[in-house]
Amino acid sequence: MFMDCLWWELSRSLLAMREIDRCLLMVFPRQPFVDWLNSIDREGPPATLEALRHDPEAILVPEFESEEEGNRLVDHLSGELFEHLLMEWHTNPDDWPPTRDMKTFREWFDVRCLPMVFDQVGENIRFLP
Repeated sequence: MFMDCLWWELSRSLLAMREIDRCLLMVFPRQPFVDWLNSIDREGPPATLEALRHDPEAILVPEFESEEEGNRLVDHLSGELFEHLLMEWHTNPDDWPPTRDMKTFREWFDVRCLPMVFDQVGENIRFLP
């Protein structure tokens, strides 16, 4: 009986999912990012590529229709994305790599563009400070 109720609630919840007017970028670090991260003075054990790729950054962006269009958006936003990802790990820009262009971004990160994003919660999204 409990499982029937749980299944009913889950089914109702899944049916209520609605597509939102955003797309999702999943950003996975590559070895140059790991090498940089391990080269700066920080506490803790060295980072590994496997561990960092296990927990990618997820970023909502304006809608796009195709992977090609998503990749053009990534290229356009690459400088901003690069600095955001560096800031997540190390807040002193003096220690950031001096070259943060599109080519370097693509060498340091793999990006997966997902054009369809659904909201399962159904409540307003709140922004955290």
